[in-house]
Amino acid sequence: MLHVGGASSLGSYVDVAQWFRVTAELHLAPRLYATARKGIGLGLDGKYDYMDDPTSPLFRSRGEFQTFYTTEQDGYTHWYHRQELTPDTVLLGQWEQWYDRDVLKDFYRNVYESRTGPRSFLSVS
Repeated sequence: MLHVGGASSLGSYVDVAQWFRVTAELHLAPRLYATARKGIGLGLDGKYDYMDDPTSPLFRSRGEFQTFYTTEQDGYTHWYHRQELTPDTVLLGQWEQWYDRDVLKDFYRNVYESRTGPRSFLSVS
C-alpha cells in the first residue's frame, strides 16, 4: 500500500505499508509514514485468524492490531480480539492507547474525525 499526499496537519506525506503472510493464520505489515511536519512514523500492523486451527492455543479466535510511533513522541496502539468460548458465547476485547489526543486525527482524519479519545472494552455475550 502506498499513499502520497498533503494535509494541513502533516504537510506533505508518504505512507507505505507492505503485508506479509507469516503463516496461514498470521499476516504482518511494517509501516513507514514520513511527513514534513510531524516527523517520521514507524509501525507494525497485524491480523490473525485461528478460528479453524485446533492445534493452536488461540483456537477459535481472530483479531487485529496496529502500532504506530513517531519521532515527535506521538503514537498509538490498538488491539481488537474476538474469542469464541463456546458455540453460543463470545468474548470481545478492544484496547487503545493514544500518546496524544489528536494523533489519530492528525494522521487518519477521515477515519477518526469524530473520535474524542481511545476506546477500550471487554465484553462477554
